[in-house]
Amino acid sequence: MRKILIIALALGLMLSLAACKTAPDPSGYEKSASGITIQNTYGVAFDADALLNQPLKLKLPANKPNVLIIHSHTSEAYTPTELFPYTESDPYRTQDPTRNVVAVGNVIANALTERGLNVIHDTTVYDHPQYDGSYDRTFDAVSDYLDQYPSIEIVLDIHRDAAEDSAGNQYKTIAVIDGETCSQVSLFLGTDVKLKHKKWRDNLAFALKLDYEMNLGYPSLARPITLSQYRYNQHLCPQFLIVEVGSTGNTLEESLVAAGYFADSLANVILAN
Repeated sequence: MRKILIIALALGLMLSLAACKTAPDPSGYEKSASGITIQNTYGVAFDADALLNQPLKLKLPANKPNVLIIHSHTSEAYTPTELFPYTESDPYRTQDPTRNVVAVGNVIANALTERGLNVIHDTTVYDHPQYDGSYDRTFDAVSDYLDQYPSIEIVLDIHRDAAEDSAGNQYKTIAVIDGETCSQVSLFLGTDVKLKHKKWRDNLAFALKLDYEMNLGYPSLARPITLSQYRYNQHLCPQFLIVEVGSTGNTLEESLVAAGYFADSLANVILAN
């Protein structure tokens, strides 16, 4: 049995590095009968428990790509440390793929590959030198991948969250699993509030299964699922998730550990299909 010290609760409370105070809680939280917490600020309608039990129906050919990992905000980085220093391209951003979210994506890609899945990890920089238009550029890239490899069933856009107080203190997310401190993971879902998005409930069904698996195997790892009014390219695939691993206040070390736990949970969900 894992010894879990829950420092950040399921509602995703975050601690400031400097002041050790909690970030304000946004409104709109809902909790399903299965215990999954969802931030539904825009009040969209869905049945979380019915979606949780909805079959995924994935087809995973052994010799073709199954999973695509991409980074719309490729240069997102963490609080630098002695082990992982970096040169900033912008605040909390770097073009060094060994220091930004690409390194987190590598952990996830390698772990899924070890479990027998075929993964494409796109490490192209999509947010530099021009940050605006990042999602437009990854829209084109994901569309091309899906056209070239129709066997891709799952798309993960891996990010790093950002939060600070009025004094500029950076907040971090914390879970301690097996005595080891790591970042938390947040699943971010688009809806059809603003634009047509027929697949958003399918995306949510996938997110709910993954969140449930994280809660089961690594309590405190998952922050609440967040529903957005925008699509963030998720209309391209029924299993397309924005995944935020850690925040600006976290270190890369903490986020690499969290990425391993996340990948284990993800592989469990995919292979249980």
